[in-house]
Amino acid sequence: MPHAVRVGQLKRNTPVDALAYVITSQLYGMMTGWCMSDGEFNPADWSKKFCDLQLNQMLRPYIIK
Repeated sequence: MPHAVRVGQLKRNTPVDALAYVITSQLYGMMTGWCMSDGEFNPADWSKKFCDLQLNQMLRPYIIK
């Protein structure tokens, strides 16, 4: 059982493996884009946008308040 589920931060039905795959895919995509653009954008800015928009939406249904 994943740590966040075990300690009560995420619900038991959280699709942890699927979420990990999606998050990893997004990060690899960002790194590929950064390499292909010859470093023309700031990965930290992209990561903040990803966390604020997508990650927040993906995790919201599973977070225990």
